[in-house]
Amino acid sequence: MISEMDLYQRENGTIAGLLRTKKTAMPEVRVYPLPEHAIFKMEQVDANTFRSCESVSNPVRCRLTGRMETDDGTDLVLSIHVEGIRKELEEALLILNYEGESAELYQDGRLVADSFYTGQSWEIGLKEPAHQQEADLIVVIHPLKESAGIYLEKWPVMKHHRACRLVNAETAAIIRVE
Repeated sequence: MISEMDLYQRENGTIAGLLRTKKTAMPEVRVYPLPEHAIFKMEQVDANTFRSCESVSNPVRCRLTGRMETDDGTDLVLSIHVEGIRKELEEALLILNYEGESAELYQDGRLVADSFYTGQSWEIGLKEPAHQQEADLIVVIHPLKESAGIYLEKWPVMKHHRACRLVNAETAAIIRVE
């Protein structure tokens, strides 16, 4: 595992890490592997120490409509309904793992985020574009052709000399630790 965070292994085998985005910023805590549908409440003892980790159900959910893959050279278009974007959350994330040349996220016909394929998860903050507890979004994934003149460390599996698929989608809720 490569990380910019200070990582440590917990007694239960999970790996946790602290990341400071600015010298005075509150540390961001992430636990690997992430438990399915969970966020955590932590009590901060001092600048570097946390205690009492309480798991809370992740309120952010998503429902997908559409095919997960195309192999005919056309764009993959999916509808995603996200709910549970509560105002007390610091951020609500939609995390997409896709294989294609690029992807775009639309809300109400307006482009709100885009991504070029790198093989890594695409994390999209939803609080800013949503402004409400739920959002109806459209994801468009453009095919990656085997003949594309780009460098990728690891290429996705190609079908008919191209890749255009959504591998999975998940959500995460980020809370502020004060």
